[in-house]
Amino acid sequence: MNFFIQRSELRDIYDKVVAGERISDADALRLFESKDLNALGAIADFVRQRKVGNRASFIINRYINYSNYCILSCQFCSFARKKRDADGFELTTAQIVEKAREALQLGITELHIVGGLHPSLPFSHYTDMLKALKPRLKFCISRGSPKSPSSRRWWN
Repeated sequence: MNFFIQRSELRDIYDKVVAGERISDADALRLFESKDLNALGAIADFVRQRKVGNRASFIINRYINYSNYCILSCQFCSFARKKRDADGFELTTAQIVEKAREALQLGITELHIVGGLHPSLPFSHYTDMLKALKPRLKFCISRGSPKSPSSRRWWN
């Protein structure tokens, strides 16, 4: 038995998983709320080993920053600029599509579109950007941060 499971409060769930039993909704909630990351990782690793063995897969990702203008002033961010800053930028939808096409030619499997909380772009800018990308490009488009307007309205 895995060292991290031996004295864990999640041992009963681990035993179910090892026995091939389906966990209950209550079990899933316990896993979600658990602070025992070692045991949680051990359970997840057991399931991964059973499903795929000792294999891993990777994505090839391209980040496209559509703009660095942002209304926030987060302490940790050195990327954001205000509209008055000379080194601020904002890409057009055509420029974003071109950058995505270039990335696709390099073999990417995921496109991650990121930017600050822009002070003036309308919501239609984000939806138009995604509509322009989706039919032309065959890969996963990752949404922006939970604070970004594109993720709040487009995906939720």
